[in-house]
Amino acid sequence: MPGVERERRAGHGQDLLIHKSVDSSEQQARIAPVPRQTEGSLASLLNWLTENLHEPLDLQRIADRAHLSTRTLARHFRAQMGTTPIEWILRQRVESAQSLLEHTNLTVLQVARSAGFSTAETMRRAFNRRLGISPRDYRIAIRDHCWAACTQRRTGTWSSAICTRSAIPRSKNGYSVH
Repeated sequence: MPGVERERRAGHGQDLLIHKSVDSSEQQARIAPVPRQTEGSLASLLNWLTENLHEPLDLQRIADRAHLSTRTLARHFRAQMGTTPIEWILRQRVESAQSLLEHTNLTVLQVARSAGFSTAETMRRAFNRRLGISPRDYRIAIRDHCWAACTQRRTGTWSSAICTRSAIPRSKNGYSVH
């Protein structure tokens, strides 16, 4: 059974759930954002969804968990969250994958599985749609940016560059690999 730890990561401004599991004699971590406690009926559902992002989640399963019809769930979810349950889950999975790409050396396939995507291709499509960049190129861009910031710091040419995803130069659709 996987262990779950809550941790506050510097630079992220949000709590993260870190799931550690043993898979084929290899330890893997899955990082997922922890939703803030919100008013209303969705707080416990959002916590459950966040803790189960790695599992297959469809609208019927979510509605069953919330003891609502799929239509009522969709209506309440959109009213409180401004999006559909499935879009919210995809956003959370992409954010989880971003954290894993930034903070681990897992392969893209391992990141995809840990973040809850059925295949690496599904994750690539979601990544491209949301960020305008592939997971591989995202990892290269974040590491190149961090390396440049660290090099600038060592050589004394560092200004206020911070090694965070928000500091990566952005294109119109997402992250730039320049």
